[in-house]
Amino acid sequence: TLSQVRSFVGRHVDALRSPSAAPSLPAQLAVQEPDQSDLLQCFRNQEAAKHPYQRWPVVEWPAKPQAVNPCQLSVRTHERQIHALDMRKCGRLLASGGNDGTVKILDSITGQVVRTLLKHSVAVTQVKFSRNGSVVAAGLADKTVRVWNTETGELLNTMKAHTGRVESVCFAGNSTIVSCTSVGHIICWDTKTGRELASVQLSAGTSPSSAMHVDVCPLSKRR
Repeated sequence: TLSQVRSFVGRHVDALRSPSAAPSLPAQLAVQEPDQSDLLQCFRNQEAAKHPYQRWPVVEWPAKPQAVNPCQLSVRTHERQIHALDMRKCGRLLASGGNDGTVKILDSITGQVVRTLLKHSVAVTQVKFSRNGSVVAAGLADKTVRVWNTETGELLNTMKAHTGRVESVCFAGNSTIVSCTSVGHIICWDTKTGRELASVQLSAGTSPSSAMHVDVCPLSKRR
């Protein structure tokens, strides 16, 4: 058991030392251990001896692999199909969006939902973090692009100018975003003001499928 505890602490030392770690983090990480783990059994015995109101709130994984590999744990957070995922480059946060009309920020180590940014009646087709991770954007089937402050969850802007379902979004820096639709309409936005900076409509002969993804090659670091 002592060797399991040492292994557990070694694998999760960065998360456990984090100033932003929730008090329930050790309990959540313990639940993610394989079923045969003595550490997990010890935790369950301790919880069973507590009053229900004193027990730690944890997520029980629906398909937990029986091997010590926390990167392969799965969690169900959306009620319907997930369309988009993006990992924050400067941290462990994960953004997800799907057919249930929600955008969620998750902790990729514990699987817990940090915050739900959007509850909408239409599908979320794309989610992207800015390069420094301070902003997260989403493209929606209602022809809009929305951006939030990652840390606070505050909605910063809702951009409305597209003529079709938004299929792809990407950041060109931290305050400029490019989005495109299934009908070939591409717009460059200023996320701070919500202002449209440029717009392009692909020719009528262009196949819609070729306009369903945009990407930006950074040439400078002005923004």
